[in-house]
Amino acid sequence: MCKGNHPWGQYAIFAINNGTFNNDPTVNGNIGTDGMLTFTNRPIVSGTISFNGAGAMWSGVPPAGYTTTRSANPVSWPTVDQLALSLFPNSGSTAPGGLAYLATHNDNATANPPIVANAINNPPGPITITFTGKPGGANYYLTDLNLTNTNQVLVFDNTNGPINIWIGSDGGNSTCTFTGGAQTISSATNPANACHMYSATTTGIILTGNGLMDIGLYSYNQVAGVNSGNPFGIVKISNDNTINGSLVGWQVNIPGSPIINYTGAYFQTKNPGYYGFANSWAEQNGM
Repeated sequence: MCKGNHPWGQYAIFAINNGTFNNDPTVNGNIGTDGMLTFTNRPIVSGTISFNGAGAMWSGVPPAGYTTTRSANPVSWPTVDQLALSLFPNSGSTAPGGLAYLATHNDNATANPPIVANAINNPPGPITITFTGKPGGANYYLTDLNLTNTNQVLVFDNTNGPINIWIGSDGGNSTCTFTGGAQTISSATNPANACHMYSATTTGIILTGNGLMDIGLYSYNQVAGVNSGNPFGIVKISNDNTINGSLVGWQVNIPGSPIINYTGAYFQTKNPGYYGFANSWAEQNGM
């Protein structure tokens, strides 16, 4: 778990190092950063824009018409490695722990069709790939997720529990690009069964398309020897999806005009100064 001092603590978007909004997205919720924000047009933001720490500021001339606030301290978020290790420690039955454990102990075989070799790379022809949840949470591990061809559909069947998709390898440059996905049950209907995607790679998560999905996207990691040991992680929304959920990334890049509707089922504070991750701490280790 990580702690911060932000009194709002509930973000539609948190751009840890920098956020760039090149078009006119609609954000129904708060935006936060520990670094720089760039608005090249006029995004619609219904909530507060919070700048946290001494280095947090607008890039260029501050735009008018937004409600902003400032905190002296940056918000501290855990890396994807830390999140994975908190669920699957490097000890006992879950050694070597974290993403290394998930690479060989996951729910990939329960997908329909089953995921082979931990990768989905634009299979031929129209296809629907269904991830299935389970009580306590299903955990899928992918080194590549590429679904960019016509009629390639992701479905998250979270009827029986939440779904976590982990993108590796740790500090690698594998790709994660997809057009969207549909949930069987929305997070508004059953927030306990929310769907999350965590990227531990330098290339992060790229969401294209124009669909509607309920999901939390999280891309922030730090690995010794990768990028000279500096943090990394990208969430990029390149088209006009509607996302009911939350985005957290070292970099958040929105060249499209999506609609981001914050919901409380994802990454949030449980009380002022305390950051928790809903539905991420009670996973079952039996795969």
